[in-house]
Amino acid sequence: MLLTRRSLALASLAPVLAACGMGSIAEPLSAANAAADQLAARLPPEARGKRFGATTFVEADDINTVSPVGRLVAEQIANRFVSRHGISLAEIRMANALIMDSRAQGELLLSRSAREHARIAGVDFFLLGTVSRIGPRSYVNARIVRVTDSTVVSATSFVVSA
Repeated sequence: MLLTRRSLALASLAPVLAACGMGSIAEPLSAANAAADQLAARLPPEARGKRFGATTFVEADDINTVSPVGRLVAEQIANRFVSRHGISLAEIRMANALIMDSRAQGELLLSRSAREHARIAGVDFFLLGTVSRIGPRSYVNARIVRVTDSTVVSATSFVVSA
């Protein structure tokens, strides 16, 4: 049996995914890859060639909490952006720079701190998202947000077993 880099990488994730309570390796990874492809396809022309930052996806009910599913899908989408779509991605860990604005009725907005970090890193857009766990499934919402005005320029949703 010939093992490719991809199969070795997936095999190395098995214990981590099992510890997270995720039954299938292929489902979350393939769903995240499909989401990355959808997000990239829906980017407006102004986003082409710009620099992106990525955050770990947070729990929709508590944006200060990050789930294993949120970590996994955010990393996979970011990796796919770089490897398949040639998107320039700055390595920024800023999930806690997101704030919940009561005026936005539960929507995630970039805080002033996040915009300042983005300016320093030269980031024009952020990949961010939320995860809602309901029963045995996690519902993931991923967005590309323009830093200057917090406008969502691309979005997609998917469900994974968790």
